[in-house]
Amino acid sequence: MSNEIIHRQPGSLATPDPKSTIQQEAEKIYNIDRVNEFHAHTSQILISTGLPGMPGYTATPLTYSRDYYNLIVYGQEPMLTDCHITFEKKRCLVELDNITEELRDRFSPLTAEIIEELKSFLCILACENRHNGWTDEDHYASVAQLTDIKNRSNGIELYFHPLFAVPQERISQLVFELGICGRYKKFNELNHSHWTVKEIDLMEVLGDAGLNPFTR
Repeated sequence: MSNEIIHRQPGSLATPDPKSTIQQEAEKIYNIDRVNEFHAHTSQILISTGLPGMPGYTATPLTYSRDYYNLIVYGQEPMLTDCHITFEKKRCLVELDNITEELRDRFSPLTAEIIEELKSFLCILACENRHNGWTDEDHYASVAQLTDIKNRSNGIELYFHPLFAVPQERISQLVFELGICGRYKKFNELNHSHWTVKEIDLMEVLGDAGLNPFTR
C-alpha cells in the first residue's frame, strides 16, 4: 500500500460533533428533464447542526442520486471532519481495474456539467485497508458528501463533508454488494488508493447490511 500521491488537509482525525445529526426522509422520485446531468431516482437527507429550538440550529436538505456512488480510497488515516485530498489524475476515474469503460468514458472528462453530476453522488471515503483484503475493528470509513472538485494541472482536489461513520471491516465484507472487488473479481479495492464511480445504490446496500443509521 502506498500513500505517496495523497495530500490531506487539515490533517487531524477528529470525532464527529455530537450536536450534528442527520435525518433521512422517505424516498422521493423526481422527473428531471436534463437526464444527462441528473438522475430521476433521488432521495433526501437533512443535515442538521445544533439542537432544535436552540439558537444556531440549522437543517439543510441534501438531495442525492441513488443511481451511483463515488468510491474514494486514499493512503492515510480516516478523516471524519470536513477535509480535502489531492490525487494524481492517473488514479481518478480511469483505472479499468476499478471502473467500467462506460463509466470511465462518461465521467473522466470532468467538464463543469460532469462535476456537478458527480457531486450529486454520495461517497464512501476510506483509507487503505491495514491488511490485504481486511482491516481492524477500530478502522472507520465514512459516508460523505462530495462538496467540490477542482481539476488542477498537478492533480485533482476533492472536498468532502462526512455524514456518518461506517466500520471499514464491514465495508470490506460487502465487496460484491458494493461492486468493489475489482474488474476480475479477485481483489478488494479498499487496498488501493484511487477514485472511481459505482452504479449501485449505496444507501440501500448499507441499509440491508444494518449500516445505515437512519433505516434501523
